Amino acid sequence: MAGIPGGRSRLLFSNPAHPRARRRLTVRLSYDEGQTWPVSRVVDPGPSAYSDLVLQADRWIGVLYERGNQGGLWYVNFSLDWLTHGQDRL
Repeated sequence: MAGIPGGRSRLLFSNPAHPRARRRLTVRLSYDEGQTWPVSRVVDPGPSAYSDLVLQADRWIGVLYERGNQGGLWYVNFSLDWLTHGQDRL
């Protein structure tokens, strides 16, 4: 999330985080260019697949992802505050 006021580096990553199935879509946050991922939060606990992240003009984070087993696409958004449980701000 380059260009965010405050100068703190933030890298976001999303994927189905279940160890054996495409389930539990999770967003992770790194402050050290991906060396560690200290923050994570489940966006959707059910079946999920490919996803894409975007920083919206209102500074919320959007995620477009395949939901379920029927190929449906979903778009949800959330704040950095939600992701970090209030421990970080844009």
